[in-house]
Amino acid sequence: MTSIGDRAFEDCGSLTEITIPESVTSIGHAAFYGCSNLAEIEIPASVTSVGDRAFYGCSNLADIEISDGVTSVGRDAFENCTRLTEIAVPKSVTSIGGGAFRGCNKLESITLPFVGSGHDSVSTHFAVVFGAPKDEDPKNYVPASLKTVTITGGETIRSNAFYKCAGIRRVTLSGNITHIEEYAFRDCTGLRNISISESVTSVACNAFENCTELISKDATLEYVDKWAIKCNGAATVAYLRDDTVGIAEYAFYECNNLTQIVIPENVAHICDWAFESCKELKTVYFGTGSRLASIGDKAFESCTNLTEITIPESVTYIGEAAFNVCKNLTHINIPANVANIGDRAFHACDGLKRVDFEAGGKLTSLGNHVFSTCGSLTDITIPESVTSFGYRAFAWCGSLTEITIPAGVTDIGMEAFLSCTELKSVVFEDKAMWAVSQNGVAWENVSVADPESAAEKFTKTYTYYVWKRMGEQ
Repeated sequence: MTSIGDRAFEDCGSLTEITIPESVTSIGHAAFYGCSNLAEIEIPASVTSVGDRAFYGCSNLADIEISDGVTSVGRDAFENCTRLTEIAVPKSVTSIGGGAFRGCNKLESITLPFVGSGHDSVSTHFAVVFGAPKDEDPKNYVPASLKTVTITGGETIRSNAFYKCAGIRRVTLSGNITHIEEYAFRDCTGLRNISISESVTSVACNAFENCTELISKDATLEYVDKWAIKCNGAATVAYLRDDTVGIAEYAFYECNNLTQIVIPENVAHICDWAFESCKELKTVYFGTGSRLASIGDKAFESCTNLTEITIPESVTYIGEAAFNVCKNLTHINIPANVANIGDRAFHACDGLKRVDFEAGGKLTSLGNHVFSTCGSLTDITIPESVTSFGYRAFAWCGSLTEITIPAGVTDIGMEAFLSCTELKSVVFEDKAMWAVSQNGVAWENVSVADPESAAEKFTKTYTYYVWKRMGEQ
């Protein structure tokens, strides 16, 4: 026996007990529809699919065990199982049909492998499994009895995922979730406790808008779980709680009184726009043994008075425009663990004079505009790990007089040294056959043997060309 067919036990009202054999791989459409006296069911690991309305109207069903192995649960599969108080859907499930738990009006606790109807589904609201149509107020669908929700998988809690789920009291986010998007828990006015997985790397500042019972406050900041989500704007010096693990998007955006921030060692992620346009911020201090892994896109953009920041050794990622227009930053040290630096990361840092890369680095690419318009830059040594320069990587670095291209570099973007008017020496560690092209098709060989001649080619003769190392001479 490998399957239980469609409507196999439909309306068997006297059925109280059944053991599904380990050989069964599918349970068909409405297989146990209306089995109103069935009290418990164990779906073995051999079963991969539970059909639409498979257990519809099993009103006495109080105990359901779905084994790890099931991959799909059909539409209305457990609709009107009115005695059910808790259910755990295993991580093996990749799709849950709309209304799978509709009418389970005594449900108190639910564990799901994702929010919505599937990992890649456009239906990403929590209430979909209770039959709520897209964009409709979920209060008429999510059981009033439901207080506890656990999400064990998926990568992202999407925008408005729990919008207006006002009755839920506790949410646990575990597994490999990495992102909590804007308004994800908006108007969850009854939510009092949330546990956010350590895997989460970004939280939108308004993800918990109007979660009045959830947000905790101190003198300067608002928190959700161990994430700092909003500055009150009045603070001049901010000390984060010692147990803080992340700083949410826009958390300190335009906190124009802030001059100093002390970031404790447990903070692993500074999210996009976290300190953008903090015009008076001058110093950023990190706790000893900092575990910071990432500095998000535009995290410190337009912090025009920032003069001092020491990037912790643990950082692996510096986002796009992370320090864009930090005009008073004079020196930056890039730790060896940094593997990615986004486009425009240090663009228009007018006062930046010196950039140090620690030895043994992992960085392979300098992105577009990464140091462009750093008009005071005179001292930079490109790490040996770098293989490519992006478009306008050093454009308008008017004080740069010399630079060495490491042997590993094979590609240099167009206008990499545009308007570097003082550049007089470009030393290529590997003088293999270099060529230039304006269209990526017709290549012209160029000699880079002489540093002074190479500089002139970059700044005048072949400024508007891409450069590529073609092979050995």
